[in-house]
Amino acid sequence: MVVVNKPIRNCAITIQFLKRSNGYKPFMADLKLDACSYLKKRNNFIMNTLMEVWGKYSNMNHTCPYDHDLVVDKMRFTESDFRWIPFPHGEYAFYAKFVFNHVLAAQIDFFLSILQD
Repeated sequence: MVVVNKPIRNCAITIQFLKRSNGYKPFMADLKLDACSYLKKRNNFIMNTLMEVWGKYSNMNHTCPYDHDLVVDKMRFTESDFRWIPFPHGEYAFYAKFVFNHVLAAQIDFFLSILQD
């Protein structure tokens, strides 16, 4: 468990996109952003798309500062959530790191397989 002092005024997110091929290797550039700035402008296509899914399950939906706990609850992805990226079939990993007030608060690892029709 990580305890982060409130209010949260700095929030950095790093997302790595990897494809399995003799181990997991990057297949897109890492996405690194200041979440507080992003939430003001909403000017990142990939993050906008992720927020469409994530926003349904999280209370991290307004600009900083956050003076309450941040919650992600029962999040799930469906095939239609990934239609915006033309993934070739294969196995993928997405690693997301969340740093609040300069403290690593969470790391979420997603794994999925895309099967050929």
